[in-house]
This record gives sequence, structure tokens and C-alpha cells, in this order.
Amino acid sequence: MADNKEIQATSFDELMSSDFICTVDTDTVEGKKVAANALNAAVSLKELGDKKFKLVNVITTPGTRSQTNEECINTYLIDAKGTAYFTQATGILRSAKNLAAIFNGDFGDGIDVQVVSNPTNTGNTIKSLKWL
Repeated sequence: MADNKEIQATSFDELMSSDFICTVDTDTVEGKKVAANALNAAVSLKELGDKKFKLVNVITTPGTRSQTNEECINTYLIDAKGTAYFTQATGILRSAKNLAAIFNGDFGDGIDVQVVSNPTNTGNTIKSLKWL
């Protein structure tokens, strides 16, 4: 049993390597609960629309797009109420990484953000997080 726990801890540490981020303090039981609930019970970011929310934590993990089977990165945005929002949008990923870097991984009591969509020349949109 001890070997299994060691393998799980190593796997989580590898998952949260420099290529991925986790601003949740997973050294505490409460932090582990926040991370587990975000990874297991996040709602789609689409449900939020363009409403502002208070961002308190970000987690990114490796993912696979269900329609194309392409590898991607899953981004989980956790708000001050404990709700986690999930997306595979690369613009949101870029914004989340930038904000995590600017705040050195510590959003304190949270920062007000809003999802914004900007059209591209190809007719697609790029989603990002706007710090309000």
C-alpha cells in the first residue's frame, strides 16, 4: 500500500511539472480537496458566458480533444465560491498562465476577471481572460 501512495504522489508531482501549473496549495487537506473537486467536478466555462468572476486558482493538465483526439491542455479556473470551470481553449490557457506568472501563483483573495472573445481574420474567435 505504501508503494501505491508513493507512485500516486510522484505521478501528481510529475503532472504538475513546469509544463503545467497548479496554484492550489496542495500541502493542506483543504487544498487537496479544492484540487480534487476542480479536476473531478468542473463545469464548462461556456456556462459562465461573459459574466465576471473572482479567480482564486488555476490548474492545467494534459488533455485530449474528444472530437479530434488531438492532445491539448485542460485549464481549470477556480472561483472564490469554489466553482471550477473547465476549458480547452488555448487563449484561456495563455491568459491563465500569464496571470499565474504575474501573481507568482498567488491570487490572494482572488482577482476579478471576465472571459472575452475576439474575432480573428479567419472567422474564428480567440477567448482570453480580461483582468478587471
